[in-house]
Amino acid sequence: MDIKQAEWVNASDLPPFFRDEVMGPAARVTKRYFLTGKGQLDPALVKLETPFVVCILGCGRKGIGVSIALSYAKAGASGILLSSRTEASLKHVAEQVKAINPSCHVEYETCDVCIEDDLVRLASRCTESFGRLDVAVLNQSQLPRLIRNDDGSQRFPYRLFEEPQEDIANSWNSNYHGSYMAIKALLPLIQTSVDGPQSIIMLSTIGALDTKTSSTTCTPSYITSKFAATRLAELVHNEFKSDGVLCFAVHPGCIKVNDDFPLPWDFLIDDLSLPGGFCVWLTKMRRDWLSGRFLVSGWDVGELESQKDTIVAEDKFKIRLAV
Repeated sequence: MDIKQAEWVNASDLPPFFRDEVMGPAARVTKRYFLTGKGQLDPALVKLETPFVVCILGCGRKGIGVSIALSYAKAGASGILLSSRTEASLKHVAEQVKAINPSCHVEYETCDVCIEDDLVRLASRCTESFGRLDVAVLNQSQLPRLIRNDDGSQRFPYRLFEEPQEDIANSWNSNYHGSYMAIKALLPLIQTSVDGPQSIIMLSTIGALDTKTSSTTCTPSYITSKFAATRLAELVHNEFKSDGVLCFAVHPGCIKVNDDFPLPWDFLIDDLSLPGGFCVWLTKMRRDWLSGRFLVSGWDVGELESQKDTIVAEDKFKIRLAV
């Protein structure tokens, strides 16, 4: 069976390197592992409540942010605010959203998450245009530049102390500090949209849980900054849950989005539709019991729902000290 053509597979049948080295214990949470946004994750089978406004940061011309935007369009979101650093890419995505959902009110705003004034302007645009915010998706991400091997080939600087200091700072500014400032800017709108899911989704990575930089495509600055952002999701949950705010750290999948990077493509088995389908499922209703936790888009959501009481009682899917 060609695994990349499957909607889901038994977790035990996942490729060994992907299952044991990349996913680790996360591969054993549900018996089935979903590879696509089809079936129970198909956003076209969802009818979101109205109004339902989504803001997506890091929505370039292609990739995960675009996939998430199109998934919310398919699910019937009444409003979508797109954001990235370049206007040309945003216009292209906005046209795709309107083609799928002509009734959706779509706007876009250029924004660099590392610039606080940009984020304040984005929040103001959301207030003026929509008057509310039900879901904020933080998809911005920064990887370091490639380095050259002795034989002339290129690779990511996997090992400690290989990354240029500037690249380390850029990773932290985008992956952690950008998330921190984006939440700060958008939180008031989410707090006041009390008749909606009031959800913040921070796209993390399974690599945030890794301690062996040489065995994955994640670099030290990427691992540590995404680890910090994952903890930030829990902090936001704990501080603002009394206001109804939900915050999730989500691994979107292992997805091939760029042909230019020299990555080991054989373990990038997830389809680009997966994170969008999972995000729609996660926010189509309030899921307080999953807030503050690290989640994987490929988990079987039906099985997750059946584990609800155990997840809450044992406080699962959080970073903690084992003693």
